[in-house]
Amino acid sequence: MTDELVRALLAAQCPELAGLPLRRVANGWDNVIYRLGDRHAVRIPRRRLAAPLVEHEQRWLPVLAPHLPVPVPVPLHAGRPQDGYPWCWSVTPWLDGVPAATRLAGGGPLEARREAVLARVVDATERAAWERWSGAAPWGGPPMWIHGDLHPLNLLVDEEGRLGGVVDFGDITAGDPAYDLAVAWLALEAPERAVFTGLVDGAHHHGPATWERARAFALSMVSLFRSVGEPGSPEEAIAAFGLRQLLGERPAPGATGR
Repeated sequence: MTDELVRALLAAQCPELAGLPLRRVANGWDNVIYRLGDRHAVRIPRRRLAAPLVEHEQRWLPVLAPHLPVPVPVPLHAGRPQDGYPWCWSVTPWLDGVPAATRLAGGGPLEARREAVLARVVDATERAAWERWSGAAPWGGPPMWIHGDLHPLNLLVDEEGRLGGVVDFGDITAGDPAYDLAVAWLALEAPERAVFTGLVDGAHHHGPATWERARAFALSMVSLFRSVGEPGSPEEAIAAFGLRQLLGERPAPGATGR
């Protein structure tokens, strides 16, 4: 991925924006992010596996954005393959804020994650927690819209720590709401988590089993971030923070784990 290629794609498909300053600001696992002028961003896949995720965003964010309470990067231009570049890409609004991870010191069934999680978790306390939480009753309701990758790197906060936007909707899908609710342990401390869980329960009445599954999904994410995070990286910080939240609290009242 080169700046020249991005310039060429913009010149061919978005000539009205092609003259704006272009600066690479992030290299994610799947996408390269450029800031385009002051008000726009370019999101462009760096590998084949990421290409369908951009198409998911192009398809669904315009539908969902009017119903969401925070800004999301609705594509302003759905870029297409050209000049040897083989995948779709997007121009989106630039959302101000920093990833919530800087402030820290797929929604499928849990059984599908079991082998991978147990391969990454060697601590006996963590393994026992995983077995208990992942054994909760499965989601029995209709599939619900979920972000699919909701963690602190995809939450934007302002200088006062307030949520200002959510990004990276490539894994958007419908499934078990517990998958997204795992963010309660990945991004929130106990007092904030109590408010969050109270608001969710007040609106949806998911019940104790959903929160047990959410803990299992959170532990799955902790084990993943720990396995890929370098010392001092945001991923390592998320893993350490999440583990403290998960193992440093008492079980929720009424939670049975089954």
